[in-house]
Amino acid sequence: MGFWRILDKNDVRVKRFPWDKDGFYEVTNKTYRDYRDVHRIHNEGYDFYLYSDIHFFDVDITLKFKDV
Repeated sequence: MGFWRILDKNDVRVKRFPWDKDGFYEVTNKTYRDYRDVHRIHNEGYDFYLYSDIHFFDVDITLKFKDV
């Protein structure tokens, strides 16, 4: 998942391979799952719903691209 640096609750920096690891912590799938499971007790840590089946939802999204 990369190397994460949390500056505050609204600012998280993520890098795949930071040149300077000062302040960055490696987050793997296992460490994320461990964090999520510990915080689940307090209704924190899950940012999506887990389903046993795939559910599809219709959405109305408009994308605007600018010329480069």
